[in-house]
This record gives sequence, C-alpha cells and structure tokens, in this order.
Amino acid sequence: MIPHNTENKVYGIDKPNPLWTLYHTLSQHPRLVQRVNSLDLTFFDRICNVEAQATGVFSSGLPLTSTINLDIPEAYLAGALFQILTNLKTLTLFIIETHPKNDNVRTLYPLRSYSITSVFPGFNPITSHQVALPGFLNLRRLVWYEFNGDEFHWALAKSPALTFLDFRRPCNFLPDNAPHEVISSLKYLNLKSRSSILNPSFDENELLSLFLSHFPALESIALKIYDADYDGHVSSQEDLSSRVQCLYIIRHQFSYAP
Repeated sequence: MIPHNTENKVYGIDKPNPLWTLYHTLSQHPRLVQRVNSLDLTFFDRICNVEAQATGVFSSGLPLTSTINLDIPEAYLAGALFQILTNLKTLTLFIIETHPKNDNVRTLYPLRSYSITSVFPGFNPITSHQVALPGFLNLRRLVWYEFNGDEFHWALAKSPALTFLDFRRPCNFLPDNAPHEVISSLKYLNLKSRSSILNPSFDENELLSLFLSHFPALESIALKIYDADYDGHVSSQEDLSSRVQCLYIIRHQFSYAP
C-alpha cells in the first residue's frame, strides 16, 4: 500500500514535487510497480515544475541526453500513475484546489469544478467505455473523494472484481453509450447526492437509473442527500456537520436474473 499526501506548496527544481518523484521512481522499477495493489492518493489542482530527461541523436549519429524543465499539471501526473499501476485493488482519490490567493498555503478548499479529462486527457463519455483504463481494471474497492464529486463515468467502475464503490461528494453521472454492459461483482454502493436525483423530472434521476443498470447484482445502497448551500470552504468538522442533511437508505435489494 502506498499512502500519498502532497502538501500544497510550490515545488521547483530545489524541491521536487513528491507526486513526480513517486511516478519517476515507480516507472524506473517495473517489479515494484507490479507489487503495488493499494493507493491512497491526494493531489492538488496546480502546475508543478519537474526535471525530465530528454534524449535525441545528432546528425552525426552521436546520442544526445539532456535535462529539461517542464511545467505539468499534477492531475496529468496522477493519470500517468494510473497508466503504470495496473495491479491496483484499492484506490482512494482526493483532489484539492489550491488556495485562490496563496499557493504556498495548504488549504481545505475542495475543488469547485473538475473534470475527468483533467486526469485522462481525451476522455470522451460516449466512447470511453471502449477504452481500457489500466489503473482501474483490477480494482476491488474505489473511493471517489473529490472532483467535488463533479463527474463520474461508468468506464471507471468496469473492473470485474469491483465489489465496493464509495462517493464522498455529490456526483454527476455522465451519460454513456453502453446501456447493456453490466458488472455483476459490485455489491455495495455509497452515494452522496442532491435531492434532485430522486425527482423523476430531473436529468440527474435518469442518469442515476442508467448508471445503476450497469450493476444488476447490487445488494446495498447507502444514499446521503446533501442540499446545504456549500461555498467550497470547510472550516471545521462542526461547520460541515451543521450544513449536511442526510437521508440513509440502509439496504435496498435488487433481484438479478442472469
């Protein structure tokens, strides 16, 4: 298991970005990569400066090796990690927005808006169910902490071993073009959502129904309704608790006929 929590600081050449260090180390040790089966990943919505090796060939045929500086979003580094960590069984993802006025200060601002394409460039909700996402293929447990819960797509839950899926923020389910694809391994689903998801006249309700249709063997859904006015800032546990309204569906049975 690799717990990974980056502090919200500016990282440059004199202080390497820890996410880049993790990716670079793992990419140089394939045997170690194969042994990583659990990842608890926290990263920030920010640009980091990294040193990378570039190679080329002179016209004379002599090899050229040089070090270059690159500015890369941390989200891209996370996406690169998922490309090489193909044996993950458990993944917890937590993405935090940088402080709007001071990048040097660690904050508790969750992202107000985020997109799956920030981590997976070129992700298309209509066609991406046909594309394998290596870091998600063998998952048994997935905790989706952030993107402010902004987006989730069926393709991220296609692991045939996935039994537990947990959303910690209100989530918007993206439409997909694979209504008949199913995974029968998922048994437990925890959701946090707006109350509109229970209203048949809202698109969120229809998209939830389409999403649930991919998991015909569900045994339990825990649903938390969250309608409090949320400004994106969490000042304390007490403040958060006072603004959260919860509705629990303790257990919901689904019949499944193969």
